[in-house]
Amino acid sequence: MWPKHKLHHFPFTFKDEVVFYKTDDFSDTSFLLKIAAHFQQKALQNTIISQILSVPIKIPIKVTFHYQPDPLTGKVSIELSLFELNVTLLLFTIFSYFFFHYDNSLLGFLSLAAGLFVYVISIHETAAHIKAQIYLLSGTSSDMGESALWKKQQEWMKNPKVCPACGEAKNPYSGTCISCGIFFGKENSHVEQMQINSTGNSSVNIHYQPTKNEKNSRQ
Repeated sequence: MWPKHKLHHFPFTFKDEVVFYKTDDFSDTSFLLKIAAHFQQKALQNTIISQILSVPIKIPIKVTFHYQPDPLTGKVSIELSLFELNVTLLLFTIFSYFFFHYDNSLLGFLSLAAGLFVYVISIHETAAHIKAQIYLLSGTSSDMGESALWKKQQEWMKNPKVCPACGEAKNPYSGTCISCGIFFGKENSHVEQMQINSTGNSSVNIHYQPTKNEKNSRQ
């Protein structure tokens, strides 16, 4: 149901992320302040820690937001603390054990199934609700559109100081982009030049030595 990277710290925390394409007038600082104001907290070094009510059952849980901007996109990492939901699941499990202990298997199974259902749905719906709020606050979308993206890439391709793929400023001492990892091809040009120079000699000596079978056939 969920990718492995989301369940890396499960069942203590659940991690997800929101990635969106920025508009031309997008401001990282303004966006971070909007998130802080919406969740009634202060931003500290692109990180916001808040407490929200889970969906659909209203259980207060801790949420940590971390904003990671780049020239083309914004990424907000979301980390949900599952302590409160784990306690809720434990209560359902205790009720289930109580019913099983008094030979009421049906209610025991129903209690356990209800606990697991509430647990999974609460994680999924709460993460989806938070992601929807972040998209709304950003005023953007996960889909920038081909025409808008191509327009930005055309601008980057005309600027030799930025990466043509993501717009990140180039490092003059590296042949790859520090943001997206694309290879600029500088090293290839250097290798091709070396190959041209190495094969540019006017004289090439070729030595041929007959094999043993060829000597016998000649004799």
